Amino acid sequence: MNLILFPSVMILKGYFLKRLPLAYGLCLSGAGVGMVSFPPFYVFLHTTFGIGGSFLICSAICMNCVVFACLTKPVASQSKWILFVLEIPVFNDFYQIIDLFSS
Repeated sequence: MNLILFPSVMILKGYFLKRLPLAYGLCLSGAGVGMVSFPPFYVFLHTTFGIGGSFLICSAICMNCVVFACLTKPVASQSKWILFVLEIPVFNDFYQIIDLFSS
C-alpha cells in the first residue's frame, strides 16, 4: 500500500497551486491513518477468510487504487504552468531532441 503514496503525492502538483501545502498535509495524514488502520484489518481478514481470501481481498483493494491512478491526470493549464516554472523544455518531435544532443 505504501507504493501508492509517492505517486499520489506527486500528482497533487497538477491539481493544486494555491493550497498545495494543505493538499500535501491531507494526503500524508491519510497515509498515516492507513498505516495505523490496515494492520488490524489484515489480521481480521486473515482470521476470517484465511491466507488465500485475505490476499484476494487485499489485492482487490490495491487494484482499486490502480484504477483510480489511471483516471487521474493533471489539468492542462496547470501542467503547462508547472513546466514553465520548472523551465522544462517541451519538444514537439523526436528531431528536436536529436538536434539538442548533436550540437
